[in-house]
Amino acid sequence: MANDLGIAFYIIICCIFFIISKTILMILLYKRWKRKNTIYEHDFSGGKMVMFRSPLLQSLSSDVFLENTLKLSNKDIIGAGGYGTVYKVMINETMVFAVKRLNRGTTDRDKGFERELEAMADIKHRNIVTLHGYYTHPHYNLLIYELMPNGSLDSFLHGKSMDDKVLDWPTRSKIALGAARGIAYLHHDCIPHIIHRDIKSSNILLDQNMEARVSDFGLATLLEPTHYPLSLSLFPLHLTLSKELSFPSRYQTTMF
Repeated sequence: MANDLGIAFYIIICCIFFIISKTILMILLYKRWKRKNTIYEHDFSGGKMVMFRSPLLQSLSSDVFLENTLKLSNKDIIGAGGYGTVYKVMINETMVFAVKRLNRGTTDRDKGFERELEAMADIKHRNIVTLHGYYTHPHYNLLIYELMPNGSLDSFLHGKSMDDKVLDWPTRSKIALGAARGIAYLHHDCIPHIIHRDIKSSNILLDQNMEARVSDFGLATLLEPTHYPLSLSLFPLHLTLSKELSFPSRYQTTMF
């Protein structure tokens, strides 16, 4: 009996130590993250610019960035979707961004901006696009992302890319694995968990090394771990399935 009590006491002490050590570790990691991600906020006439701290932005002022953003025109458009238009903003030869403009005025557009900002603000992963900041204005919102030089997977699959590069099978495999890593990170490692709900080839971007980056979180849903198992009611069919899956006979040539 005494031996059993000793073992039980030892287990309890180990559990308490484990919980305390994990708590301390989480606090230290949070403080480290907070130091690295201190934001710069600047109020401009009619709007507010928020830039997240990163090595890329150390030499860039909000005034310079906003000045370049206000000069955008149709010739700077590199993409468009149901919730906004994406522009290429070139500060100099080594500093280029993708800026997504979301016009305000409807509930869906405002919610899309809020969802994307909530989902992306804390994410740092090699297979997910990086959000560098945002700008809010009474008439529109801007999301500032790193620019992916090779565009989207969709442009390569459907011959829309300016590059004549052919996707061989090793490259396709690398892209598929990268996208899977990004989605797995969203589903399992993020707290709260993030369900993208709009995975399709046009939302898989490609960096200079043809590595996949998951993008466009305008339809994303954030779930606390206690919400599992997932209910299908969270994923309306028309939002869950991309057109490639909804109409396989029509898009069968685009599949990996």
